[in-house]
Amino acid sequence: MAEQHILIIHLSRLGAMIQSLPAVTCLKNDNPDCHISYFGIKEFSDLLQGHPCIDRLLTAPLDFIDGIFNMDDSTSINNLNHLFDTVPELTEKYDVLINLTHSAGSSYLTDKIAAREKRGRVFSEQNEIVVSGNWGKYLFAVARNRRDNTLNLADIYMGMAGVRHRPVENYLITDEACDRSCRNVLSEQGCDPTRPAIGFQLGASKEQLTWPIEKFVKLGEFITEQMGVQIVLVGSPHERHLAEIFHSSAHYNVIDLVGKTNVKELASLLKHLDVLVTNDTRPMHIAAAVGTKAVGIFLGPAHFSITGPYGAGHILMQSHYPCAPCVDSTVCQNPLCRESISPDDVLIGINKILKIKGVYNDRGDSGSSLYLTSFRSNGMMQYELLNSISSRFLPWLTVYHETKSSVSQLLWNQWLGVKSQPITVGDVSDDASVSLIINDFKDACSFYHQSYERGMNSCKIILNEFKKRKPNIHLIQHMIDTIKSTEEEIRNAGSSLNILKDIHELHIAETALCDFPQLAQEFFNKYKILAGIVNSFKSGLQDSLDIRPVEIS
Repeated sequence: MAEQHILIIHLSRLGAMIQSLPAVTCLKNDNPDCHISYFGIKEFSDLLQGHPCIDRLLTAPLDFIDGIFNMDDSTSINNLNHLFDTVPELTEKYDVLINLTHSAGSSYLTDKIAAREKRGRVFSEQNEIVVSGNWGKYLFAVARNRRDNTLNLADIYMGMAGVRHRPVENYLITDEACDRSCRNVLSEQGCDPTRPAIGFQLGASKEQLTWPIEKFVKLGEFITEQMGVQIVLVGSPHERHLAEIFHSSAHYNVIDLVGKTNVKELASLLKHLDVLVTNDTRPMHIAAAVGTKAVGIFLGPAHFSITGPYGAGHILMQSHYPCAPCVDSTVCQNPLCRESISPDDVLIGINKILKIKGVYNDRGDSGSSLYLTSFRSNGMMQYELLNSISSRFLPWLTVYHETKSSVSQLLWNQWLGVKSQPITVGDVSDDASVSLIINDFKDACSFYHQSYERGMNSCKIILNEFKKRKPNIHLIQHMIDTIKSTEEEIRNAGSSLNILKDIHELHIAETALCDFPQLAQEFFNKYKILAGIVNSFKSGLQDSLDIRPVEIS
């Protein structure tokens, strides 16, 4: 068998790049003779140097990539052409190209690279941006529907790579010299290897994602007094001001390494910690990749499922206010989610990992939800709800959201070809919320089914008229108007099965640029595919759901 050449394009943030490594690892393990080239942003790619599953690392500077991916003028196209001179390996021919990047510019780039098969965001033959494959479509659809998704980004990347889902551990290899240097630094700073070391990552890429510093300070008081642990502050040079604010309020000893490590040294440092308490930021993903457990605090638009750390044994926290997570454009004058997660909540999360006897472990009333990560028997991550729903703010609404996302995911897993497993819904004492969700989904399926039937019938009438010697132009125009109104109704559809609305748009975007009657055939084919999805959902809602309550620990 000839060596298969694979090119992976990931020109996005560092955290998502780390989440792509389990898929890369599985690709290499499944086909050790394949040759994997990975194209990433230079400033983020130091961690990938020498990775055993990446045969060739290709990079370009961030500012250069930003210039290319601003596709509004001819300068960007000239820059893209210059990219092929700068990275000549992109001019080679590949067997498989997997674009894991969201930008329009990356789609243009994939169009210019020769590959037998292309996955992810690509250009169509008509030079329109489309998303190739079910997993790629799903990724772009859930970006606007995070609440209805329970899959981790690493699992979605595995689906896009076409590999079998299974747990992957220690998927980021650290530099041995950096490991030794970090051990020495920790020793010189007075770190006792016989006592647990807890890292605090104070910052994040956006202020709305950061837990208040005063809460980190209070948490430090709790864990130094009750657990006898050591605290290590980590972060980038841009976060020095946060460390100074921390020191101005904390009256206990900490090891401060904020701004004192590069990204490779940070990976080695995190490897030597027992737990990292962190906002949704890149060190959280680095910690998970080197085997360190994370207690992740998800605020603002961050959602624990898709951007949470990959792996088993992490604790993730999210406010259970109905507005959490908010949309990216939200400007909140008084962000309740930042206040709802208390130091006591995080203390319990830490001890779920460390299991130190005698530590205060009664949550009582809480403003946050705690989730424990693990793996299902189908090899995909799952999130187990650890605390009761009944004691929360608007508990019925929390039950509704938990149930809706669980049922929605079962339906989408069937479409993605993932082995179904029973849905677990936390703290559900009766069938009321389950029945409500299922009935809402059934109504949504009926709406979409009727819409697609109407669309297909309109397309059939158009095609039949064009076969006649004297087509009825008025009837054809009426059917075209019917298709337009059908599309408008779908765009304005209600909240149930939101992901399907985005999947619909992604399928329609693949229609060829042509005139009637060929366009009617194009729409008919798309409606038939989408109707098949809806019919599978109807069958799943009728026959396949197995929903059971989960015991709360």
